Amino acid sequence: MANIRDVAKKAGVGIATVSRCINEDGYVSLEVRERIQKAIDELNYKPNALARAIFTKSSMMLGLIIPNIVNPFYPELATGIENRARERGYNIVLSNTEYSKNNEQNIIEMMQRHRVDGIIVANPQCSEEYINSDIPVVSIEKKISKDITFIASDYFKGGELVAEYIIKNNLKKILHIKVPDNIITSSKRFGGFESKLKEKGIKCDIIEGIYGEDISNIKNRLSNYEIVFVWNDDLAISLMSECYKIGLNVPDDIQIIGFDNIYYSSKTSPPLTTVGQSIQKMGETSVDLIIEQIENKKTVDNEHIFNVEFIQRSSTKPREK
Repeated sequence: MANIRDVAKKAGVGIATVSRCINEDGYVSLEVRERIQKAIDELNYKPNALARAIFTKSSMMLGLIIPNIVNPFYPELATGIENRARERGYNIVLSNTEYSKNNEQNIIEMMQRHRVDGIIVANPQCSEEYINSDIPVVSIEKKISKDITFIASDYFKGGELVAEYIIKNNLKKILHIKVPDNIITSSKRFGGFESKLKEKGIKCDIIEGIYGEDISNIKNRLSNYEIVFVWNDDLAISLMSECYKIGLNVPDDIQIIGFDNIYYSSKTSPPLTTVGQSIQKMGETSVDLIIEQIENKKTVDNEHIFNVEFIQRSSTKPREK
């Protein structure tokens, strides 16, 4: 593999001249630039990205930290981020924490060593590390501090929308499946859901701490309910599968509502009723905001909350008027 010395030798110039040309730092005549570019093309030379980042103080790379690559929400979010980053001339370094704080700390250190220009993080756990970081940060789903840009959907409102459906359809046997409150998106969805039901004096049962692989553990209880609100679509789809295994028809025997509106929620049988988020738009916005920090050295509009909508599909069965 050719290096910068090979390029300099072939072009008949010094290494410093090649470096100035590649990094666009200082004067190099047009005739010399053409010789250097010809040498680069003939040798198929690829500049060392890390060395260039040290020299120019810009790697044109953004770090993306997500908690779970298996949950379909995050690949959809990452797609929006990567597409917009590519449009803006940046590359993405993607890492998955698996909900481990220790993993997240190690990933932050790795990204700093590799001189990413900024970090976009979904559902962060390491607040102090981001607050003390010397590079721009945008947080999605969970607020880190008032000084770090924050993007989220209106999760509380989403929970209210589900409760409004239940109230309107006079459903009484209600189950909500959530995960522990350290997953802030789950607790906020439940907060909106519970508060709206309480206004009408309606109670619901709660199962906490359920993940996809655990869903079969509650199948014997499902026949006790008219409707189940599940904190995300991924788990709601798993729940529908368990219903069919035990002979419960969705929506005639039990209605199911998810949250997120991931791609697969409209492809299930029946299609899943859910609360829709603007997933890819959130990703695109996070890129625009972090590049604003990187290129203009300022933070604009620290908080961005996206609206949500109730999407009626066939996993629920509204009462006939």
